[in-house]
Amino acid sequence: MFFVLAATIIIFLVIFYAGVIFRGSKWQRPPLPPGPPGKPFIGNLWDLSSPDKQDWEHFFNLKERYGPICYMNIAGQPLVMLNDGRLALQLLEKRSSIHSSRPAHPFLDIAWNDQVSFSFQRNSISRGRTSLTKTFEGSKRISESYKKAGAIILKIVYGYTIEPHRPDPLVNLADQAMQGFSIAFSSTTWAVNFMPILGSLPAWFPGAGFIKLAQRFKTDALALADIPHDIVTQQMKDGTFSPSFLSEVLQKHPVKPGSKEETILKWSAGSMYAGGSDTTVSSISCFFLAMALFPEVQHKAQEEIDSVIGDDQLPQSEDRKPLPYIDAVVKEVLRWHPVLPVNVPHVSTQDDVCEGFFIPKGSWVMANIWGITHDPSNYDEPMSFKPERFLDSESVDGHSPAPDPHRLVFGFGRRACPGRILTDENIFLTVAQCLAVFNISKPVENGKVQKITAAFTSGLISHPMSYKLSILPRSENHRSLVEFLEIRYPWEDSHAELLASVSKA
Repeated sequence: MFFVLAATIIIFLVIFYAGVIFRGSKWQRPPLPPGPPGKPFIGNLWDLSSPDKQDWEHFFNLKERYGPICYMNIAGQPLVMLNDGRLALQLLEKRSSIHSSRPAHPFLDIAWNDQVSFSFQRNSISRGRTSLTKTFEGSKRISESYKKAGAIILKIVYGYTIEPHRPDPLVNLADQAMQGFSIAFSSTTWAVNFMPILGSLPAWFPGAGFIKLAQRFKTDALALADIPHDIVTQQMKDGTFSPSFLSEVLQKHPVKPGSKEETILKWSAGSMYAGGSDTTVSSISCFFLAMALFPEVQHKAQEEIDSVIGDDQLPQSEDRKPLPYIDAVVKEVLRWHPVLPVNVPHVSTQDDVCEGFFIPKGSWVMANIWGITHDPSNYDEPMSFKPERFLDSESVDGHSPAPDPHRLVFGFGRRACPGRILTDENIFLTVAQCLAVFNISKPVENGKVQKITAAFTSGLISHPMSYKLSILPRSENHRSLVEFLEIRYPWEDSHAELLASVSKA
């Protein structure tokens, strides 16, 4: 009886002290970041923006109410939104060892599976990103020719030459896939990402229309991965291939058709196009729009080019340092409308504390890049296009140059874009060379200057809405320069006809 009583007392004390320790540790745990109150079961699901809305503005509005770090619980999934650049760099850059995993993405599994940057296999990520980085680092010479962004990436990745004077079928295929890519990767848009059970619904079920949409995206994605890969492998069999990322890898490390290694390679190549073309095109489109809306910037930029380069040649990569205003224009393009206004979620692999707030393990950590680059405490008049904000001369007036957006817009830590060097170089060359020879302005119809506005698409990768411009040579001398370059650097024969033969095979 004594032993039973003693055992009971011991068990009671163990339970009691375990409860004290548990309550004490919970009491000592820092509070969660502030955020909107949730509803039963669904939490803050209705506090997310809808697919047709611009989520970066939605999340930026949360900063006014809850501060630079905001917490939401989406049907049980913790989400931490950062509206402050310092906090974003602190967590996603300096502590990338615990904030660099990717979340499960049920919608993406349906729509765009096997994409290399969402693989949870560390060896796959390492192999894919290493190959991508080495290829981009060796591509500077190619990017210096006066070509379109998509043409450059297709040449680097597949050795593919596009149609120079009419729509190219592979570019059209890629554009269609990229539209789906941008929508599919919007992590906070799809309820199935927070309630995976919805992915088991049949496509005909009311409210399950997202499944049909995802299946359409998947068809386009598979075509983008398979068709250019098949073109290169057929060219290698025929001995007619051009040097490229894909042909080089296949020569050094042949893969078995249908194998896992081939799948990884296909998506590594496809992700290079995704990361290098669509993002570059968006930034260049923003540049042209800004030049029409802010003509005084264009005039200052052209004055600098004329004084440093002259009017008988185009600026090159080595001219970037002596063209500080042009370099500032590139920075302002990246800041004015970041290509990825909200970054793809990172996942915390362990508990953490930020600014006295608790970040639970498994949290989605996202940075509102648009909100950060439009914070008036760092960038005055953020909606205006002002390259001067990045010049050292600003410090003369008592203001230091604004923070360089390069640290924000290309991603963070281990998830930073491997093609950022090529992308940045490509944007600089396009900006400098177009300003050197062209005047960009609002269109004129029936003698009247037409109004254009700065409006942007929603989705992961955001583009300016369709707009019209007038683009004319600055002078007859500049026109002659462009015509001379077209003769000196003629377009190669297109590979477009190969697309039809591969598609039918």
